[in-house]
Amino acid sequence: MEEQLFEAGYSSLGLSSYLLAVREEQSHGRPQQEASQPTPPPAPNPLATGLDDITLEDEAAAAAWLRMRERTKRLVAANASWMIPHRNKLIHVTAAEVAHFVRQDGVVHLTTLSGVQYRVDFTLDEVQAQVDPHRFFRANRQVLFARPSLLGFERCRDQRLLVHLTPTVAIPVLVPRARRKALEAWASHA
Repeated sequence: MEEQLFEAGYSSLGLSSYLLAVREEQSHGRPQQEASQPTPPPAPNPLATGLDDITLEDEAAAAAWLRMRERTKRLVAANASWMIPHRNKLIHVTAAEVAHFVRQDGVVHLTTLSGVQYRVDFTLDEVQAQVDPHRFFRANRQVLFARPSLLGFERCRDQRLLVHLTPTVAIPVLVPRARRKALEAWASHA
């Protein structure tokens, strides 16, 4: 379980606090021990002991915590927006307005669904970390596109996919063989 949490990128500090709070809440519901019995020492931090003493209740609490974190991440990603410098002003662009991000000649351009293009000062990796993966797909090293801009795709002879987007992109958007199934699954879960 610990490996799953760290693979998912979750902080052990946040989870341990959550698990300790759940344990404390559960212990308040139990009847008090008689005065003749000595009180046991406080429970150690479950992450400090390597998660060996976690019960099924703790695993359920950890799973609930992970689901809550995923929902929070999606909510933040769904509300992603950027202030884009354009000429002598800043333009506010939300993720819902974006059709795709394209890197060409070392410069990243954001294109809105209405066809307006802006030059941006961040990388595709930075954008991908900010947006909702259910709404955006990273086709290759040059293109990250939104679901509403996807018109369709077709298979090429070399098993890659040629993606058709609106507004059109100046370069061909090819999805490598390794990402082909991921795109097909992403597109089918609309």
